[in-house]
Amino acid sequence: MSDSLVSIAWRAFFKCTALTDIDLSMKSMKYIDHEVFRGCTNLKTVKFGKNIEEIRDKAFFQCTSLEEAILPEKLQEIGEYAFMNCTSLQKIRIPKTLEKWGLYPFYGAKSVTEIVFEDGLKQIGGGDGNIISYEAKIQTLRIPASVEQISEGVFVHCKELKEIYFEGACPQIGDKDTDKFVTPVQDVKIYYNPS
Repeated sequence: MSDSLVSIAWRAFFKCTALTDIDLSMKSMKYIDHEVFRGCTNLKTVKFGKNIEEIRDKAFFQCTSLEEAILPEKLQEIGEYAFMNCTSLQKIRIPKTLEKWGLYPFYGAKSVTEIVFEDGLKQIGGGDGNIISYEAKIQTLRIPASVEQISEGVFVHCKELKEIYFEGACPQIGDKDTDKFVTPVQDVKIYYNPS
């Protein structure tokens, strides 16, 4: 695509089931609009440009072959259900610049085994009850020292989760009820610096 492309409009590639790879790495790209790649069931790889600031609602909804979501390093906002039902998704990387979280951005991505939060990120989730990863296969989570707030229930029903490492002070979690941070919580070891 053109090196001057700034955004891709609503449903531009809606249900393009033959599409397997997309390169959005042009420096000019700023926005990916609503439902642009919704239903692209054979989309396996996406290369994001570092200047993308916003991925809007359902942009990659039901991209069932997508394996990684290495989000752009300057991303500020992710929309509602942006990667919902991406059932092959295994790795997610959240940049430190992300400030606004839509509801359930990765809901239904049950194959996720790794979520990396970049140091510098201030909050995880956009409000109480904002589930990031429902029933994912994550075993270990590392929460950077920069995180000040975590939404209630962000890792609900991640039954394979065994360890959570807080690399700084424990941030505020929803209404401060730790049981609502992740369920089930009884088998999870939580590591933190008591100071």
